[in-house]
Amino acid sequence: MAIGTVVGTASNGMQILGDLTISLDQIDDFTFPILDIVGVTNSEFTDISYIEGVDFTVNRTTKGEEFSTKDPIYLTFNTNLQGVTAAISYRYSTTVGQVQATMDSDEYRAVATSNLAKNCPLNVVSIIGLTYEGPMSESELDEVLLTYINKGITDNKLDKSDIIAQCTNAGATFVNTSFIMEVKSYDFTGA
Repeated sequence: MAIGTVVGTASNGMQILGDLTISLDQIDDFTFPILDIVGVTNSEFTDISYIEGVDFTVNRTTKGEEFSTKDPIYLTFNTNLQGVTAAISYRYSTTVGQVQATMDSDEYRAVATSNLAKNCPLNVVSIIGLTYEGPMSESELDEVLLTYINKGITDNKLDKSDIIAQCTNAGATFVNTSFIMEVKSYDFTGA
C-alpha cells in the first residue's frame, strides 16, 4: 500500500465543474485500485481542506468491482465548491495491478474465465488527542500502536483501554483518557 497525491489543474479534469462529480478513472495520474481517500484540499490554497460527508462524498458504483483495478471511483462535491480545483491524496494498492496483469496474461489465464483481483477494504483507525509522558519518542510510540492495531488485535475489538495498556507497557508514566478513536470503514450496504 502507498499514498499518492494528484494536484488538480484546470486542464487535467480535477476542476469541479458541471455536475460536480469527478471520475477518478478518467484522470491519468491516479494509480488503481484506490483503497481510501486520505484528504481533499484546494490545489491553489492548500490550507483549505474539504471534509468527506460534508463537502464531498466518495462513490463506488460498480458492484463487485470495488477495490479492483476496474473500480471507477467518483467524488461528488457540494455546489458551494463549483469552480474549485482540487488536490486529492489517496491510498492505493501497489500489488493488485500486478496480480491482475498476471491473471490476465495468456500464460496464466484460465480459458473462458474473467478473474478479478481485489484488495480487502481498509479500516482506518485514527487516534486524536492522545498525550502521554514517558521515555519513548512519539515515533516509537506510533510504531508500538501501529504494530498492535495491525497485528495484535485477536478479538476484533479495539477499546481505549487497549491503547492505554499499550502505552503503559511501552513505558508511559501518564496517558490521558480524553483522546478520541475514530474508525473509518467501507460501507458495504451502500455499495
